[in-house]
Amino acid sequence: MSDASRPSARSDCAAIPDSPWSLLEAVDSGIAVTQRDGTVVFANRLLSDLTGTPVRAIVGSTVFTLFDSKARTELEQLHAAALATSAPQRTDARGSASGVVHFSASLVLRRADQLREPLVVWTVRVLEKGVPEQPRIDRPGAEISKSLLEIALRGTEIGFWDWDIATDNLTWINNWCKQWGLAEFAGSGHERLWTAQMHEDDLPGYRAALDSHLADTTRVFDVEYRLRDQHDEWAWVQERGRVIERDVTGRSVRMVGLCMYVDERHRTAQALARSESRFELALWGTQVGFWDVNAVTDEMHWWNDWCASINVDPCEGREHSLRWNEQIHPDDLAFAMSYEAMIEGRTDVYEAEYRLRTRNGGWRWVLCRGRATARARLRIENRRRGGAAIVCECPQSPPAK
Repeated sequence: MSDASRPSARSDCAAIPDSPWSLLEAVDSGIAVTQRDGTVVFANRLLSDLTGTPVRAIVGSTVFTLFDSKARTELEQLHAAALATSAPQRTDARGSASGVVHFSASLVLRRADQLREPLVVWTVRVLEKGVPEQPRIDRPGAEISKSLLEIALRGTEIGFWDWDIATDNLTWINNWCKQWGLAEFAGSGHERLWTAQMHEDDLPGYRAALDSHLADTTRVFDVEYRLRDQHDEWAWVQERGRVIERDVTGRSVRMVGLCMYVDERHRTAQALARSESRFELALWGTQVGFWDVNAVTDEMHWWNDWCASINVDPCEGREHSLRWNEQIHPDDLAFAMSYEAMIEGRTDVYEAEYRLRTRNGGWRWVLCRGRATARARLRIENRRRGGAAIVCECPQSPPAK
């Protein structure tokens, strides 16, 4: 953003409490800080919303009671491991069965060494829907001390920042950049230096998202982009934030937010895409057709061009079965119905040999095999995978009856 478009600070700006709690306005995770025995000494409002338990009731209780009792032994072991090492401990857990709100979450436990007594910071990220999108922010006068809040921020895997937009002066609240080998560019001129390290393909999207939020056309600033790290490699980052102060003309004055390191997720997705691309390339042009169908939605996906090679309609997409059966020779339709046995759970393997009508009115014999790869709780099949092959070629018209 150019200097000319930056708002200037005004003495008559709207008064907003200058509290450390304002830094949590953009946080989408529950946070708790525990002592050696698991006693909670700090909990943020989002954790309260998630568990359906007031903050004052969480503080002073044992953190393990917030989660399913079946996971208690594992959580106690991870808590002990977090105290014994600086390495983060990770797991997934469901909420307590007796809790007001039912949820499942991904947990990260990390030791914080800022005080004489080691504490453990719990970051709770929701996996299931049904919790408020944004936490309610505690205001000054809350029973939790500022020092414990700072410990909570320092121990998480989320970077927190406070940006004075008028002067382009940014303050990092914790050491997140150092954790991931990124230059923090704290102080004056932050955005200019920060965007200079950004991948050129991601810069337009970043600027558009930021400008839209500063102009008050979006509720939250949320964007992902690549940054060059200290090893001269690209790392994916997700950044979220919100303007918390505007002047009397509505121009943005102050913004707070967070950064999260999401490189692993992007690399995993890219590796999967490359793997599927190579798989499709290997299958392309073969004499065997490979398919994947969701039996609940009846949606078909072909992995190669087998249908085109024998000149039949692939009937790809939803309502596959009805359209595909219309292409089967009437005398062979009963043989193809073994698919129903797999749907009903009587077998995990499907095999049928029948004639298919080609696009020009002829017939081709095909052998189709498949296997159920996942079933729902009621033993209704979710997905099946398999292949089809030409076994012989028929005349261009159906045999006489």
